[in-house]
Amino acid sequence: MNLERKRILILTPTLGRYKETNGVAYTYSNLIPFFRELRDVQVDVVTYGTINSDESYGNLTVYTHKPINQIKLGNNLVTDLALVNKMNLKYPIMRRKYDLVHVVGPEFLGFLGIEVAERNKCSLICDLNTLLDDYARDIFIDAINNIGIKGERFKANSSKFVYDLAKKGMKVYFEMADLILVPTITIKNERKNQYKTPIKVVGRGIDTNKFNPKYRTRKDKLVKAVYVGRIEPEKNMELLEKVFSELKDIPLTVVGDGTYLKKMKKNLPRAKYTGKVTGKDLFESFANSDFFVFPSKTETLGNVVLQAMASGLPVIVTDKGASKELVKDKITGFITKDDEEFKEKILFLANNHKKRKEMRRNALSYIKKNFPSWKDIFYKQLIPAYESVINNKNIKKKKLNFKEIFSKFKD
Repeated sequence: MNLERKRILILTPTLGRYKETNGVAYTYSNLIPFFRELRDVQVDVVTYGTINSDESYGNLTVYTHKPINQIKLGNNLVTDLALVNKMNLKYPIMRRKYDLVHVVGPEFLGFLGIEVAERNKCSLICDLNTLLDDYARDIFIDAINNIGIKGERFKANSSKFVYDLAKKGMKVYFEMADLILVPTITIKNERKNQYKTPIKVVGRGIDTNKFNPKYRTRKDKLVKAVYVGRIEPEKNMELLEKVFSELKDIPLTVVGDGTYLKKMKKNLPRAKYTGKVTGKDLFESFANSDFFVFPSKTETLGNVVLQAMASGLPVIVTDKGASKELVKDKITGFITKDDEEFKEKILFLANNHKKRKEMRRNALSYIKKNFPSWKDIFYKQLIPAYESVINNKNIKKKKLNFKEIFSKFKD
């Protein structure tokens, strides 16, 4: 292994320290513990949390930084403006020698990681887990709708400005990296011509002992749909509101929390809202349903789609974003091209017991054959990605001055 006697720094803004639920926290909470098996590799992890702490597990140390000047980025997601001054991070990472820096998110903790990589003249890996250009546009549109701004032309022009600004910012950020990690081939193909940085796919695992039909306890014959995930504007929750307001005879359970929850309860009061659930309650939420609906159009993956299929549920997704890569159309679920087809497939599954049963078997088989464990993801995808750049002799410049940054924004 090329990582022997190396020291690696991983910086992630989310790791569940605020009890937050999102794809990044879920992914790295599953992957990071495997570093303890690599005894000849020293690994430091830095994340945000409610208290300052450090937890040592032999060769692995997890540092939790309590933000000083906290900025909320969403439901239980934060960054720390104080990290503009690196001296505000009270941990030894600025004094240590690293051979590789892995930045999971483009915010102030990640920017600090970029500075560490530049100081050490070592390779930098950056994750692309969120389509920030789409995300920024959707958040902006929701914000101007909430304050009652009218005028479709203004909305179109201003949202395009926000999208273009975020897109250029992403280009500046990702072109400082020596390698970009993405969770799906779809995102790799969409972005490979936008950045000069190589892109590798590091997929996502699934624990089929947890997400499993064995957790089904329901005995009634009702056919129930379920949505599990963050309840945010960028998840396209308006589509569920629209469809299930029309399909009044099909029960919908919404599992999760988020900034859009209050508005969704008002717009779709007949749905059942459980709030955020974890552990056995989460496994049962999947298994006690009959099919899974996922309206998001901006996913880089969608862990919940894998969890639903592993629980034996047919899934309905859109053809936008990367979730469609996880679904075998008409075999394990449906990939829909527009809102009307999304509605049609819900109605079809709700009224077709034979097809649901067939898709259930297909989904379970498909997951078993095509999606590995987290351990396989770690050893067969993440570690080879690290090894591909750790001895890179052509290290990119990591630090841009403001003049260079603004010149790029003008391009």
